[in-house]
Amino acid sequence: MIQFLSKLGKNIFFIFIFSLLNGTLIAGGFVELSPGYNISCGEWRRVFGNGISIGGMVGFSFSEYVNPGLGGFIVFPKTGNLAEEEYRNTYNTEYISLFTVTSYIYIGNRMQFAVSESSEFTVDFGLGIHNQRDYATIIYNNFESSDNFSGFGPFLGLGLKRRFRFSVFDYIHPFAKFYYSPGRVYYHIVEPDLSARDLYVADRRVGIIIGLSLISFGKEQ
Repeated sequence: MIQFLSKLGKNIFFIFIFSLLNGTLIAGGFVELSPGYNISCGEWRRVFGNGISIGGMVGFSFSEYVNPGLGGFIVFPKTGNLAEEEYRNTYNTEYISLFTVTSYIYIGNRMQFAVSESSEFTVDFGLGIHNQRDYATIIYNNFESSDNFSGFGPFLGLGLKRRFRFSVFDYIHPFAKFYYSPGRVYYHIVEPDLSARDLYVADRRVGIIIGLSLISFGKEQ
């Protein structure tokens, strides 16, 4: 029953995302697909290191300075040695495999400044919320723990949007997004009795996501 509900929830989520993207284009908005790479900075990288990311954004363009949108990234960071050492000490074994997924959901606005007839310098700013999900395999036992809304804070993005016709896409947009969250960061250690213990990692999250967006507009701009 639990597996059925889990699959049902995932199917509903994907249907919602597809409907959101399609509805935005029909309404004349824009959709971005943004593969990239996350670079963690400071103490946070002791557990949540660098890793590839995939994300995107949907929004509406009203003027050069008013382009509100909702976006997010899913990041697959390299799990640091701090968590591995803590699990080894807890279970007294070397048979450990750790995997972490973090996500970042944000709402913001984009300002665009013309550089030439075919390109614009962009500045994105807004607020984002972090979530994380930790997976651990200890010998043959699999554990999963999640920490939703584990932190929030501002972000600032810089990029260069250029007209570039490719398939359904109208623009190409290399970018760098800087994010900051002042909340404390923890990693969940699952004890042998299945209780969860918070392993302190850092006082804040600081990082950069660099990547390349492909942008599609629902109508000619």
